[in-house]
Amino acid sequence: MSLLEVTQLRKVYATRFAGSQVQALRSVTFSVEPGEFVAIMGESGSGKTTLLNILAALDRPTGGEVKLNGRNLQSIGDHELATFRRENLGFVFQDFNLLDTFSVRDNILLPMVLSGCNYHQMEARLHPIAEKLGIAGLLEKFPYEISGGQKQRTAVARALITNPSIILADEPTGALDSRAADSLMGLFSRINADGQTILMVTHSTKAASAAKRVLFIKDGEVFHQLYRGNMGSDEMFENISNTLTVLMMGGERHA
Repeated sequence: MSLLEVTQLRKVYATRFAGSQVQALRSVTFSVEPGEFVAIMGESGSGKTTLLNILAALDRPTGGEVKLNGRNLQSIGDHELATFRRENLGFVFQDFNLLDTFSVRDNILLPMVLSGCNYHQMEARLHPIAEKLGIAGLLEKFPYEISGGQKQRTAVARALITNPSIILADEPTGALDSRAADSLMGLFSRINADGQTILMVTHSTKAASAAKRVLFIKDGEVFHQLYRGNMGSDEMFENISNTLTVLMMGGERHA
């Protein structure tokens, strides 16, 4: 069974004065298997952010369904959603979303604190992850004392700390310089190699070339998908670039 199943997903927004409607998602269908690393790409306004918000249970679809581990997200009541997200989803954002008044340690442990875990459980999870991500020496520092790359590693550690079913990453390299971005994508690849499922929205061809599969969204639909297979990073980069060119020039849909 697929870890994530998206079927005939639609999202329609009414304008402020309800005089017209905007269809952000038309009929999106795809699945993600356990252990996959999938990137989602598309031009601004293509619907990829709306899609990510629905997958994160931050927004409700107009039609269709999303299942995670066989559970339909639309069946989860509002009172249970926060707990469901905390237990099943890890989030990595472009702007890190760290609390400046919390140390690196406390930022990472926050999801476990909210879940009511005890101190020994938290420490047992924290140190292996901090070591793996190269931030063990930063745990007592505050976000304003560390670099952008270190902030994003802290955010990744926070996403991993609850052992989520899937990590949802929204433009994770968007606020990083090229060196820090390359380092983060290398980290994502290593995490994925250990079995963590990752779904990432990105504008960056370089970042997407680290994924095992790339979904291209256009006009609220899956336009095309590209599998890495045996391709190296350079070949993957070239194929993504070529597909984006076709997409921008109005090529035919090949989902």
